Amino acid sequence: MDSGRCTNRERVELIQATDSLSTVPPNTILSFASSKMSRQPIRVAKPPQPRTQRFPQSQGNSYNDIVRMAEQQRRLIDANRREIEEREARPPRIENPASRLAALRNEVLLEEREMARLNAIQREAREACTQRVAAEKQLYDLQNSFSSQEEQLRNAASRIDSLKTQLDLLYRRRLSAMNAARAQQKRLSAQNAQNRSLKNDEAPRPNNSNDIGVSRPRASVEPFQIARPTVVVTKEEKRRIDSTVIPPAPPLPPSQIVRNILSPSKDLTDRETNFVGAEDG
Repeated sequence: MDSGRCTNRERVELIQATDSLSTVPPNTILSFASSKMSRQPIRVAKPPQPRTQRFPQSQGNSYNDIVRMAEQQRRLIDANRREIEEREARPPRIENPASRLAALRNEVLLEEREMARLNAIQREAREACTQRVAAEKQLYDLQNSFSSQEEQLRNAASRIDSLKTQLDLLYRRRLSAMNAARAQQKRLSAQNAQNRSLKNDEAPRPNNSNDIGVSRPRASVEPFQIARPTVVVTKEEKRRIDSTVIPPAPPLPPSQIVRNILSPSKDLTDRETNFVGAEDG
């Protein structure tokens, strides 16, 4: 049992060398150099298989030592593998100075091209950023102008509605005044006709044609002036006129609405002219 333990320890100590390539045979290193560092299968020393069944259960300390050594061996193998991969990844060493200088120049040219490409990309990114900022500013200005124009349109629409309401009110007032004037004129004409008939009835009738000729009024060449009677409207008549149903105003064409909006004073003047013409008629 002691001899087996010593043998295992010696094997472990041989594997746990400080040199990462001590476990690799010399012919393997030569094969790597001859193949110009081409990727070859990694050859490492195979660690000994732990034989746990040889150790009794009473020797727990030696078993833990072996497990720790196996873990160290695994880490060493990983380190060897990484070192070999790094050596393979390195470019082959060129002994000729001219070839080495040409290779360095090629590398410098590649780096300069890459740097130029990155600079161009960075310049394009800056230009795109500047354009984006300008577009955002233009969009902000357009939004502000749109908001102001929308507010102006709303104010104009409300102004148009108020003007339409005022025009309708004026139209209805003038229509009611015209109806009241017509009613008053009819009443006055009826009253005048009644007074005239009463005067005719009260006047003495002439007996012959000579008396008729004598009582005929003579023409006068003097200037004269017609005195219009003043119209007095009572409260009952006003109440009756206001209670009458006023017909709604006829709808105006779009051109007339636009003209009324642009020049309301002209529209009122036209309506006054029509009203005066109706009274004259």
